[in-house]
Amino acid sequence: HVRVGDLILNVGIPKTDPFSYTMPSFPFVDHEWLISVLFYLMHPAIGKLGLSFMFSSFALLTLIVITRDNKGSLEDEMYGNIELKSRRISVFFILTVSVLMSFFGVRPQVLSWLFFSLFLTILFRDLLWRRLRYFIPILIMVWCNVHGSFAIAIATMAIVFSVRTYGRKELAKDEVAVLVLSIIVTLLNPYGIGLWREIWIVISDTKLRWTIQEWMPLFITFDLAPFILVVLSSAFVFRQRKHFPLEKLLLYVFFLAQAILSRRHLPFWAIFAYPMDNFTVYRSIFCPWNSFIYIAIMSIKYFLSQSIIMKIIDLDSA
Repeated sequence: HVRVGDLILNVGIPKTDPFSYTMPSFPFVDHEWLISVLFYLMHPAIGKLGLSFMFSSFALLTLIVITRDNKGSLEDEMYGNIELKSRRISVFFILTVSVLMSFFGVRPQVLSWLFFSLFLTILFRDLLWRRLRYFIPILIMVWCNVHGSFAIAIATMAIVFSVRTYGRKELAKDEVAVLVLSIIVTLLNPYGIGLWREIWIVISDTKLRWTIQEWMPLFITFDLAPFILVVLSSAFVFRQRKHFPLEKLLLYVFFLAQAILSRRHLPFWAIFAYPMDNFTVYRSIFCPWNSFIYIAIMSIKYFLSQSIIMKIIDLDSA
């Protein structure tokens, strides 16, 4: 990233791959170019430690956003006090943190987690949607120059707005405007429509799923935390499915499918699913016939917390 930032500022946006010896004429699209420039400018001043602190802050802010008080949100209107009480159950928080830790690093994807959580917050909270809906295109304009994952925001809006339109039997002008503006601003990057072409090439390349470990299907490499999270979350959400709007259930299945097909998408599913998971586990635990689940979850919580502590110790010793 530092080297690309150097090239961009001192030479210009590379049109062909500057790092390939065998294919120097291959078209080069750096969907993370803005982060590369920031790395180049900030690394001499704050070093690796400063960059690590900055991206740790991005991850922490993501967790704060998805766990913050939902007062005045659509969830409160639907679930009442249950949504707030569910915050006392932290097992899914620990599972989510465990999953995110597997992908954490000084990398643009971590910033995209924060963008994704902010996007979901505005999209699904009625009060924030009314006040900040036109902030979404601005967010996506920045996002598309930071990381290619901005495309999931476009797909999310397309699904949500389609389901809501079907339910209302009419188009909402503000939803159409936000979606259209969000698509248009994605062209405000050094590559124009070429950015979308690059994203399509990447997501349609099946070889990536079998040659790059992070792109491989979820269950190719057995990892305890994602496995437990997927199994528990799927079971709990399915059990309490009648309490969620159709658009959330469709998105849940959509993101879960993406996570299973490629581990790289697992953090986005975990971030989206966390509020739903927290709600469902509360309801399941406090059903009399399901009280035994509480013991199982507390046991999982203990072992996961121990594994997280051991992983932190291993990283420090390394």
